Amino acid sequence: VGIPLAIVVLVGVWWVKRNGASAAGQREAANVAAMQRTQVSGTQVEQWVAQIKTRDAAFELLPFLDRARDIFMRAQDAWFKRDLSPLRPFISDANFQRLGVQQFLMAQQGVRDAISDVEVLDLRLIGYVAAPHFDTAHVLIRARMRDADAPANASDAQALAFARQKQPETFLEVW
Repeated sequence: VGIPLAIVVLVGVWWVKRNGASAAGQREAANVAAMQRTQVSGTQVEQWVAQIKTRDAAFELLPFLDRARDIFMRAQDAWFKRDLSPLRPFISDANFQRLGVQQFLMAQQGVRDAISDVEVLDLRLIGYVAAPHFDTAHVLIRARMRDADAPANASDAQALAFARQKQPETFLEVW
């Protein structure tokens, strides 16, 4: 899988550079490559779920993915409102600090992130690691939203107006 995937990625990079693709085209090419890198079989997912159930008999995949969707949407809302405190119970100290620093730096540059029309298109379990004291499940989130920079002093309503002028873009995150 590794060598054929590397060839596909290299050909894709060459094609983008050769044809001067737009930023949106480059992001879409990156998304396609990321989707290919994160493909797992249904059998593998079933094995992970069975492994998790040996440690937590009540575990169910769909409610787990629904919770991931809910937390993802809360994260987008908290980011837009520039108040990360609702995320604190759900993310690590390092991620909480990183996001706070990003918002501080944006404010120093006189901008805020304006997002609208956030929708989750797909969630998939793409990895699982069992450790003695905790388990880690990796979830691929494919989503779409409108995203723009607005002046730092823009109200939420003004920021929404900035975002709604943009075309929706699809993106991937692994949580």
